[in-house]
Amino acid sequence: MQYAHELGYEPEVIEAYVWNEHGRVLDPWYKRIRDARTALDLADPDAQLARDQLKVVYTRTLGMLGSSDFMKGRPGYAPERRHHIIAKARANILRRVVKIGKAADRWPVAISNDTVLYVSDNPDPIASWPGEQETLGRGFGQYKWEGSALLADQAEFLTGKGYRGKDQLHLDWNAADYTVGGDQ
Repeated sequence: MQYAHELGYEPEVIEAYVWNEHGRVLDPWYKRIRDARTALDLADPDAQLARDQLKVVYTRTLGMLGSSDFMKGRPGYAPERRHHIIAKARANILRRVVKIGKAADRWPVAISNDTVLYVSDNPDPIASWPGEQETLGRGFGQYKWEGSALLADQAEFLTGKGYRGKDQLHLDWNAADYTVGGDQ
């Protein structure tokens, strides 16, 4: 809703969760996860494995917030929090896409969850990133290169019916015509 208002839309609110008291109850947890990710962002393969496991911990934890199978009736069961977190992440991705589109006149050909796919004729994925360089990295809210592929090999997945070609992106980038996928 916030992003819709920022874009000048005024959707009619039919139903809403409202409360007089509020707090940022997940902030301490978020800060621990963020700091651990930063500390593990090293070239050391063991640190990278631990960092990958940390991602599993925080994504599964957010999933469990809304899981009636695991949490219903227990403290911490809060599907609305999970939905709010996901909605905010999606809105932030759209904010970044629109900012890049307006500044660089480059628009993605696909977005799937936290993967944004741009087309480029430059085989260097870092040079192909149309956004600001400080938005590249491994921190929260930053994008990293996930893989590249020839546009001809990705065309079958660019149907407008949900992008399903992420598994076909390659970790080498030696061809001349690539799509570049970035993961937030």
